[in-house]
Amino acid sequence: MPILKEEECMKKLLLVCASIVVLLSLISCENIFSSSLATWAARTDYGDLSKLSYNEASSLLKNALANNNAELARGLVPVFTKFLKETEKTDPTYTTKGKELFDALFMGSNLAESYNMLATSLLSNPEPDENFLNDIAEDISGIILWNDAYSDAMMLCLESELFTVLDPNALALAAFVLVFDVGNDLELNTLNPQSITDQADIDRLLESQQFQVVLAIIEVLESANPETAPFIALFSDLFGNLSNLNP
Repeated sequence: MPILKEEECMKKLLLVCASIVVLLSLISCENIFSSSLATWAARTDYGDLSKLSYNEASSLLKNALANNNAELARGLVPVFTKFLKETEKTDPTYTTKGKELFDALFMGSNLAESYNMLATSLLSNPEPDENFLNDIAEDISGIILWNDAYSDAMMLCLESELFTVLDPNALALAAFVLVFDVGNDLELNTLNPQSITDQADIDRLLESQQFQVVLAIIEVLESANPETAPFIALFSDLFGNLSNLNP
C-alpha cells in the first residue's frame, strides 16, 4: 500500500469522518434495540460460568452486551471459546457461536469502548493532523485488556467461514489497538513500522503471538471494501507497512 501525500491523507480522513457519522448512527440504533432486550439490571454474581449450557451462555451474553457489562463478557470468553472449538464448521450454529465469541471478546477486552472512543474522536476532529493516530492510540492503550487466551480466541474468530458475520471496522480497530499495545510492551514504534529496521527487533515482533494476531487480521481485511469500512481506509497505510515487516 503506497504512502499517501499529506493532502491526500487529509482528504481520506475527512471522508472517513463523514462515513463514521453514518456508522455511529447505526451503532446508536443497535444499542437502543439491544437495550430493549435487557429485562433485569446488571448483576455481579453469576456462579460458575463454565457449567452453563450454550443457550444459557447465549442469553447471558445478550444481557452483558445490552448492559455494557464488560466483566461478564470477559467471563464468557472462555465459555464461547470452548463452544466454538467443539462445533464443526458445517454445523448451522457455527457462525452464530463465532459471532458470539467475537462479541464477548470485543467487549470483555474493552475493544468496544476503544471503538467508540475512536469514532467520537474522529467526529470531534474534522481535520485531524499527522499526530492524530498517535494521540488516540495513547488514550486507548491504557484501557485494553489482552492475553494469550484472547489471542487464541481471536484467531478462532478469523476463520474464513466467520468473516461475513464480523464487522470489518471492528477488526480494523482491533488490529490498530493491538499493534500499538504490543509495540509498547516491546518498546517499538509500531505505528511507524518503517522505523523498525533492526532485524533483532523485527524478530522480537514476529515472535509475539499478539502481533501474529494483528497480521492475521490484516490478511483477512484484504478482502474487505475500504469504501464501506472507514476504519480500514483510516489504517490502510499502517496495515500495509506492518505487512511488509513479515517476510
